[in-house]
Amino acid sequence: MITEKPVDSPFTLRRNVVKLFKAFDDQLQKWGFPALNNQEFTTLTSVLSERQLRLEVRQLFELFHSDMVDIKTKRRAYVGINRADRQNSFVISAPKPDDDTPDYYKDIYDMTVADLFKKMEMPYIIR
Repeated sequence: MITEKPVDSPFTLRRNVVKLFKAFDDQLQKWGFPALNNQEFTTLTSVLSERQLRLEVRQLFELFHSDMVDIKTKRRAYVGINRADRQNSFVISAPKPDDDTPDYYKDIYDMTVADLFKKMEMPYIIR
């Protein structure tokens, strides 16, 4: 059972989907199959408070290299992992080689979550 509590908000729905991904991978591995790693490969819409939108990206997310390739740029992608639940919340393309500097990543981490999501045109839900 994923939850005994009612699913009565977008936040609880997201939380239960993350739990389901974990439970599904655990079951696959018990059966001897490889995990699907939906926490990394499936982007779930973020459910954020107004306060969280004003925080810096570094306070809510970590950027990780991924094996995914951005279909628009043909470059490897970075996954924005939510620090609280370890779920993929957004994906960004790796910068062009000339722009691949520590300052590029610092600038992303320095942005507010609202500004980054606006720049990326990334949808989110207010809780």
